[in-house]
Amino acid sequence: MTQTCLHCVVHRVLRGEVTNLSRRDLHVEMSETAPVRLPESGARIYRRLRRLLRQVASMADQHSPVKLALLHDIAGKSHVEVAATFRVNGEWQQHSCLLPRYLLSTLWLGLGGYVGSE
Repeated sequence: MTQTCLHCVVHRVLRGEVTNLSRRDLHVEMSETAPVRLPESGARIYRRLRRLLRQVASMADQHSPVKLALLHDIAGKSHVEVAATFRVNGEWQQHSCLLPRYLLSTLWLGLGGYVGSE
């Protein structure tokens, strides 16, 4: 099973989008969190995060700070949320994308794998 480091992909996307972000003079900050591994390919995660950053860059006020946060330690969540907070016309907005923690194909098994194992 593929395990992709979310932090690595976020930093790759930021390096790839530096021209687009600097053209609007947007300053991106990311909150510190523990490393997160996701069961999805790096390319898929990259495309979703790139789409999020391009959307933010097209909407954000020029010179706006953009704050990225990885929301992954909330109990009961089946996904990790990458949230971008930025200013549009002087008002704060937040856009995010959701990345699954689990492979959908394995969730349908539930606890069935444990039944009768004793």
